[in-house]
Amino acid sequence: MNFRVLLPAAAVAVVASCSTVDRLNRPLGDSATNPLNAPGSGRVSQQAPGAAPSFTPGQFVKAVMDNTAFFSKRPSGSADADKLLKLNTPMKVVEDDGSYVKVELDGGQVGYVPSVMLFDPTAPAAGLPGAPGDVQPIPPAPAPPLPTGTSGDAVPLVAPADAPPADAVPAVVDPAAAPSSSPSGAPAATEVKKP
Repeated sequence: MNFRVLLPAAAVAVVASCSTVDRLNRPLGDSATNPLNAPGSGRVSQQAPGAAPSFTPGQFVKAVMDNTAFFSKRPSGSADADKLLKLNTPMKVVEDDGSYVKVELDGGQVGYVPSVMLFDPTAPAAGLPGAPGDVQPIPPAPAPPLPTGTSGDAVPLVAPADAPPADAVPAVVDPAAAPSSSPSGAPAATEVKKP
């Protein structure tokens, strides 16, 4: 076997694995993946450039959860919230930049809330008709009609004279028995002995 041919290939594999290990030892520098950063600080707007913001000025919104962060000034980095809002706290949108929404509380206080912590209470909920991304279900196919008896009823009527007595025990049919040759095509009834 010629080791001179395998030696350069092995060297390339060693160098490639060292660069991979180096990438694994780096600290979390991307704010979008660091769980210790302020909520919404790493949110990237998913809107196309020039598209309208997700919340419009004058729109009324509410807090999604308890302890929704409220900042007096637009936060940068890992700022602490100035106030924590309760679930369903109403507020009016002043401005939306994609990451933070400038809002006015009922008391007149103006500040910033991460847009991921707000919702529009008038928007249809997911899964309901009219919701964004709503897919309407296909209506079910009509059921085939039920078989009818001679008089057009769904269940054939049995004349009272042909009906068994009300206190009669149903007939027991032995599945291992040979098929009977009864004229109606129904299995022949066997006698049941009462104790």
